[in-house]
Amino acid sequence: MEIISVCIVVLIFYGLFKVLLIKIQPNHLGLPEHIFKGRFIEKKVTQENGVKTFNYTLPPPLPEGWHLKNPLFKIHIYSQHTEKIVLDNLEFQTQGGSIFVSGVIVFRKSSNALFRVMETAGTMRDTLRAEIHSFLTREFVSKEINSAIMEIGDISDNLLRMLMRFPVGKEDRYLVNNNPLRRMEILCGIEILSSTLERPEPAEEIKQERDNIAKEKYQTVAKTTERVQLLLDRVMHEIFGTNPDLAANLAHLSQVGELPKNISYKSFHTSRPNHTNEGNLGRQLALLEALQSNSDIPPEQQTHLAEMIMLIKTINGKR
Repeated sequence: MEIISVCIVVLIFYGLFKVLLIKIQPNHLGLPEHIFKGRFIEKKVTQENGVKTFNYTLPPPLPEGWHLKNPLFKIHIYSQHTEKIVLDNLEFQTQGGSIFVSGVIVFRKSSNALFRVMETAGTMRDTLRAEIHSFLTREFVSKEINSAIMEIGDISDNLLRMLMRFPVGKEDRYLVNNNPLRRMEILCGIEILSSTLERPEPAEEIKQERDNIAKEKYQTVAKTTERVQLLLDRVMHEIFGTNPDLAANLAHLSQVGELPKNISYKSFHTSRPNHTNEGNLGRQLALLEALQSNSDIPPEQQTHLAEMIMLIKTINGKR
């Protein structure tokens, strides 16, 4: 009999222990639910200017550790470990063609919106993916492809702000124990922690086309620069070769500092008119402009000078 009594006492204490005590594991939360009244103590809905405000009063969630609980409450346990959505080469359209974007969005279940986690557990990830895809589609379709690639950091920041924002405009508002919920908490009970997008790459054929254009532009500029330099040397050879007094005068002016620094007629290859100069055209441009204002230059050569100045300015602007 004594053994039976002891067993009964042990069973009673074990039953009380299971009913009155609960342990919440580390990094978990417990959502209380009244076995008769449900999850909500009170629920109010108000409307102003077409916008509804839902104000819920709930028992606060139980944090990790041991808790003495009301026997009339059932506790639903939820993990608060971080989770992630991986974006793997998603294709988006820009004004210059398709680009492929990868990235990671980190989130976790919100302590303020555990009741929404219970309601949307099966669609949480699909909802988050839909919000991400919708936002990035709007962002990329309005941008030129090169701008989209260069601004990927700003787009990632904008995505994070969008996912973390509170309702605006005609969107319904939700409050839990007088704390406003963010939009993603309302939609599926999660809070967004970070957003990272990798530098996107265009579709292979578009990338190849862009590379070809850049190569063609480089070759065109290089050829044009070489042609301009040849013409420049010939013009300067003609000017100095037919006007030795002007050459001597410019040499003197450069020595006394009346020409731009490091500029003199010796910058040009007047003895070898077909020789090309691969140096900076800025020096030649400065001297050409000085020559243009010199009254000793004949009208025909003035015309050549004006054409050369325009060509050099165009080349420098394209570099």
